[in-house]
Amino acid sequence: NTLRGFMQVIDGINEDDIKEVSMPSGIPFVYKFDPSMKPLPPGEGKLSQAHTSGVFLEKPGLLKEALAKNEEWDKMVPGGSSSGKGKVSSSFRGSTSLT
Repeated sequence: NTLRGFMQVIDGINEDDIKEVSMPSGIPFVYKFDPSMKPLPPGEGKLSQAHTSGVFLEKPGLLKEALAKNEEWDKMVPGGSSSGKGKVSSSFRGSTSLT
């Protein structure tokens, strides 16, 4: 939740949209900033989150595996963050396919 809070401030994400942001464990998420400290948009073909300017640094397939583990964990933990409101992978954008 702390990382999502930082992302919300950096990218100006509203309360409804931040619910679509998922940060899997162990996958670095990197921002680049212009000289005035405004986040730069992700480069062409980079894998990013919906509503954000950062990009994931991942080996091919690692993000998909991490998301699957997070969804599995949410199912095992009472009160987990999965609420059935759409698939987590739908919040990602970029040329890398997650399905």
